[in-house]
Amino acid sequence: MNIDNILLRYFKISSSFLSFALGYFLFLFMYRSTWTFNELAHYLYLFFLFFFIFLSIWKKGNIYLILSFFAGGIIYFICFTQPTLNKFNQYNENTLKNLYQLKFFKNLKNQVQNIDRKEKEEFLKLIKLYNGEILNKIDQELILTVDGHPNAYTIKNGVIEIFYSFQDSKSFFNRQKSPFFFDKYKDDLIVSTQNDDLFVIKKNNKVVKLDLSAHHWHFLDKSRNEILVLTYAYPELEKYKYLFKENFLKTCEYTNSVFKGRVRLDTLTILDANKYNIKKVINIFEIIIKHPYLSKLIRHCGDLFHMNSVYVLKKEDTRNIDNSSEGDLLISLRELEAVILLDRSTFQVKFYLSKLFDEQHWAIINSNGNIVLFDNKGAYNHGQSRILEFDPSTKELLGSFAGTREHDFDSKTRGQVIDLGNNEYLINSSLDKKIYHIKCKNQIDHKCVSSLILEANNDIAHINIFKRN
Repeated sequence: MNIDNILLRYFKISSSFLSFALGYFLFLFMYRSTWTFNELAHYLYLFFLFFFIFLSIWKKGNIYLILSFFAGGIIYFICFTQPTLNKFNQYNENTLKNLYQLKFFKNLKNQVQNIDRKEKEEFLKLIKLYNGEILNKIDQELILTVDGHPNAYTIKNGVIEIFYSFQDSKSFFNRQKSPFFFDKYKDDLIVSTQNDDLFVIKKNNKVVKLDLSAHHWHFLDKSRNEILVLTYAYPELEKYKYLFKENFLKTCEYTNSVFKGRVRLDTLTILDANKYNIKKVINIFEIIIKHPYLSKLIRHCGDLFHMNSVYVLKKEDTRNIDNSSEGDLLISLRELEAVILLDRSTFQVKFYLSKLFDEQHWAIINSNGNIVLFDNKGAYNHGQSRILEFDPSTKELLGSFAGTREHDFDSKTRGQVIDLGNNEYLINSSLDKKIYHIKCKNQIDHKCVSSLILEANNDIAHINIFKRN
């Protein structure tokens, strides 16, 4: 075999590997929702790879295979030595997760084919229950969704049912749209999915997608017939640059032209729950940036606030918060490590609590009138997450619960605290794939008795009290 044949075989093999890389990139393309010009090198790589391989086939000339290898290789090198490398690696990780979910869906379809006959038995194949005695005593109906599962499950007095299933819905399984957050308004089901879409399922099972910008998830305010959607946008920040002098934003690179349009600004979109039209969009950035204290807490250049929960105050929730009113909004802003209370009429900040927790999640008012939240990274004894309870009138920490040596919990993101009343709570340690029940005497502290009641085989997307109309 002469040297020409060796080189020819080498370049054919190289081009084959580049073709596999092309297929992999196209697979990534299917799961992308945001594109920027900073990734132009990727597109050029694909263009040259396609172009020269096509010429090689058309002209039957091996020189084009060689050009394909060198042109693709050079652009490949440029692409992966630029700052986009880290971001692209994140897409690789997401793709591996998607591949795992594809496999999981395939297995799951076989598991749940007889679910109507054996709801509880089939459920137990997917999710382990550890304490049926406690579940039997919880008389509120709970709704549960798990990453990768096509079903929304309800649990009440120990009885487990599938409330709604998306296993046969092409509308949801295209692009891995599994249910994330689930609620009901009148006869309509409102569903946030895992890739930032919001759907309404009508009584006749017609699925309607709401045309909104990307969003985190939604919350219902049934007293006002509104849906509060945690949305975000990627606007230019040029008009805000004059506000950057007194806070961390003055150091951010996205004020340069190359990063324009990359920053994520949180907005709160208020929908009419009857007609599903947009009533108002609240720009959280404009509220925070003008606040003399909160504006100085900004520490992230890309994801400024990461609003991750909204709690609508009921009348009884106002008793411990001065100047608060029914309908005001308690909002958790993860990147500021702050919880704020917005006036429902003026959307001005009435109250804030900050720097007492680490990238918290899911702030609520409990039945004692206190603020309770899931502190994702604040505990370093036993588990790394904990539950905190604050007196809003004094901003004093009343107590914390960080798990026990028998039952640690740790969820670096997500996480929930569900108030069952009578100083009982459910803790959703999402990334642990576990749900705990804790029973406290008067307030949340280390005297609370905890029990593991549920463990899933994938991250727990959401659990909440479900109120049927």
